[in-house]
Amino acid sequence: MAPLPSPPPDTNQGLREPIPTPEPSPNLPNPNLSTRSQTRNRVSLKVLPNLHSDWQEGFCIGIQVINEGSSKVEDWELTFQMNQAAINNSWNGNFQPRNMENSQSSKNYVVTPLDWGRLIEPGQSRHLGFCANKLGSDYKPKQMLASGQ
Repeated sequence: MAPLPSPPPDTNQGLREPIPTPEPSPNLPNPNLSTRSQTRNRVSLKVLPNLHSDWQEGFCIGIQVINEGSSKVEDWELTFQMNQAAINNSWNGNFQPRNMENSQSSKNYVVTPLDWGRLIEPGQSRHLGFCANKLGSDYKPKQMLASGQ
């Protein structure tokens, strides 16, 4: 290997102007790096409840959750409120009651799908449902909403 050339001799003899120290720059994100968030935005799903049967002591309802979007939805959940009824049987979902504050009879329910139903492709749907005992006249579920990632 050939030796590297030596730098030219300094002819200014110390008369150089000082090089200013650069100001520190604020911590700005690098625009070339991916900034995908750890938690993605929730996507709304269409919910179609259908009262299958309704008798003096109880009722059964089927629920269709539809992905009308253009991308798959994972880890979705369904929520609803039901005031005067108690679920006694369910299918294709895990129905968990959540008591509302300052209320003995009103409950919010959170429903998560079984493992095989966690993913809903575009244009696809999941069917689930439950039967419940009536505890009063205000027994029908309300405010059914579904969302996922």
